[in-house]
Amino acid sequence: MDNLLSLRRSALIYGLCLPVAVVLGYAVAKPDDFMSRASIALVLGIMSLPLLMRLHHPFLILTWNASLVVPFLPGQPNWWMCLSFVSLSFAILYWILTKKEEFVRAPSVSFWVFFILVVVIITARLTGGIGARVIGSAAYGGKRYLYVLSAVVGYFALTSTQIRLEQATFLTVGFFLSGVTSGVSDFAYALGAKFYFLFYLFPSGLAFSQAAGEAVSLERFAGVSFAAQNAILALFARYGLRGIFDWSRPWRLCLFCLLLAASMFGGFRSLLIVLLFFFFFQLCFERLATLRNIAILVGLLVLSLTAMITFSTELPVPVQRTLSFLPVRVDETVRQDASGTAEWRWLMWKALLPDIPKYLWLGKGFTFDGTDLYLTEEAARRGYYAAYESTLVNGNYHNGILTVLIPFGIWGMIGFLGFAVAGFRVLYLNYRNGDPCLRILNTVLISWFLARLAMYLTIYGAFDLDLPFFVGSVGLSLSLNGGIRTEILRTSMKPQSEGVVETTVEGSDRAFE
Repeated sequence: MDNLLSLRRSALIYGLCLPVAVVLGYAVAKPDDFMSRASIALVLGIMSLPLLMRLHHPFLILTWNASLVVPFLPGQPNWWMCLSFVSLSFAILYWILTKKEEFVRAPSVSFWVFFILVVVIITARLTGGIGARVIGSAAYGGKRYLYVLSAVVGYFALTSTQIRLEQATFLTVGFFLSGVTSGVSDFAYALGAKFYFLFYLFPSGLAFSQAAGEAVSLERFAGVSFAAQNAILALFARYGLRGIFDWSRPWRLCLFCLLLAASMFGGFRSLLIVLLFFFFFQLCFERLATLRNIAILVGLLVLSLTAMITFSTELPVPVQRTLSFLPVRVDETVRQDASGTAEWRWLMWKALLPDIPKYLWLGKGFTFDGTDLYLTEEAARRGYYAAYESTLVNGNYHNGILTVLIPFGIWGMIGFLGFAVAGFRVLYLNYRNGDPCLRILNTVLISWFLARLAMYLTIYGAFDLDLPFFVGSVGLSLSLNGGIRTEILRTSMKPQSEGVVETTVEGSDRAFE
């Protein structure tokens, strides 16, 4: 009897494996064919279903900031976009089957997230729908709508499960550290054509500034810059500001300085400014903004500026461009390039101001005509139009407020500001009242949220690209803390045998909103 069962089991296994092997073999033989890639993806997806059902929430967190694309899907969306839909689907399925209330409740934030989604959908419906080049439409801009939709879905996917305390540090550090993958595109381009296969998984757009800069001797490493920025955030999430400046462990401070230097190789002034914002908020929330510490920091800044004034022209060209907003000497080519980009932005914003009343009640949406963009770019290339005219067509206004107000009118602005206030309230309450074990993580989340918000509202921002960051930070905070902490956790430490300390939390069940 046992032999018969074993034989039937073997026949079933071979009956399933052999057809799958044939299909995969045929698909691998024609890797450039869309159906072949879709077949491979389908088989791998089915095989990974048990793993995704168990680990979909950690996977989403660990890929939220990752520069990874899904090569076999039209438009090559990011991994976090696809995992947002997958994770929310599994969470809803689990809720239907078990009837357990797993989703973390935060009505004040959820309302504004829904409000933004409704405004975006209504605006898209009234302004010609959602068009995308990858599906053959003459209207472009569909991927921006996908970013917003994925951000909304991702928020609810992140808040579908509470993170266990023992996994909190690992997942939060991984949340930021996954952004290090943005540096792979720069290295793939630098290593040559033999490594271009990496662009199947890592977006090639980050290497564009590196390739474009070779012609004008202003090579910029955007991927390395963003990778270093995310590594800095992961370092702060692991050790905090106090831990990094712990003189008994000097390697942490050395690593921070190296990463800060690497972040300047992208030539982005805004990146250094947002890191300075973050450092300031981190200093305040860790309660280190004492007169002594401020005096030490001012002294270090003065010494650093003195050194830069002396040797600034000897620094690499992209680093000079990053520092060009400071009172230091830089190469004249760098100065002209930096001032030129600032000038065309001011001119573009001045040209946009008369259009704001026209789109105040009904925005223009993200959709734009591909033919208009092509003709405008050609006219600008031949000198008939200003350099910023193509930006007016595609809607990349390089200003956070304008990228909400013109596409979605006053309703989009109300929705975003409402979400920003509600999100800050969540982050602040969790920072103030959260579990002491999560103190460093909550501090980093609120500091980085405020730093990015300050940058978004003043210097640079893009609604479709920044919204995933904002909802991701708030969603992760809710998942870490199990909701909104409205009361201070009272902990009592009880010594146990063999030096083990047990912590009991009083009143925590009623500390959520």
